[in-house]
Amino acid sequence: MKQNALLFKWLSVVLIAGLCLTACNDTIDNNLITINEIKGITIPAAGGIPVAAIDATTQFTGTVAWHPNDAVFDVATIYTAMITLSPTGSYTLAGLPHNFFRIEGATNVHLNANTGVITAAFPRTSEGPPAAINIADIEGVIAPSIWGVPTTRITETAQFTGTVEWYPNHEFFAPGTTYTATITLSPRSGFALQGVETDFFTVSGAATTSNAANSNVIKAEFSSTANNPVFPSIHLSIPREISATNPGLAGISRDVWRPVEYYRI
Repeated sequence: MKQNALLFKWLSVVLIAGLCLTACNDTIDNNLITINEIKGITIPAAGGIPVAAIDATTQFTGTVAWHPNDAVFDVATIYTAMITLSPTGSYTLAGLPHNFFRIEGATNVHLNANTGVITAAFPRTSEGPPAAINIADIEGVIAPSIWGVPTTRITETAQFTGTVEWYPNHEFFAPGTTYTATITLSPRSGFALQGVETDFFTVSGAATTSNAANSNVIKAEFSSTANNPVFPSIHLSIPREISATNPGLAGISRDVWRPVEYYRI
């Protein structure tokens, strides 16, 4: 009997340990980062401006350092981005393979899971000097109107792409509010912001648009949205009486209807 009792206790301990190990592994797996695409890093092009941070996700944020550390991408140069990821919440990099992440335009992407640093190599920039951007109109930024949804990207051109951030940062445009759009341009290969003059860019619908010389950041300030939202009137027509002209109402008691022609809501 004692042997059976000891065997039962031993099996119980093994079972509990197994369940605990499974649960722990499941927790680790659930916390493992699953987003493998890193966005926000523009492919180096001569004359372009290196980014300092990636686009944040629900699972991680990240900063970017470049080698060589040029303020403006040079011609005929191979650049390497060193991205330091910071997992959010309970997410972790531990256990991810070295080739897990993807970066558009990079020739090689390698993760050091111990340090959280991703090394991304890019192709050599063009040999010749880039052309200065000469498209002034920035399209795709819709002027704020109440309950509208703020745009997050401009309309791409042959010379640049761009993202849009709003202040205040509302999910929908609110009444009686003045909004400012901060547009960050990314020159395409062969184009540069060097040579772009102060306040060169324009944004349709903006009250004022400004940019510093040679800068990829544009501020567009819009007029305040309306204070009093106007909702359309809805008229519901209720027949005064049941008749042959209203055959669809046959069988409905006259007591249901009241002598009111319209309701306005």
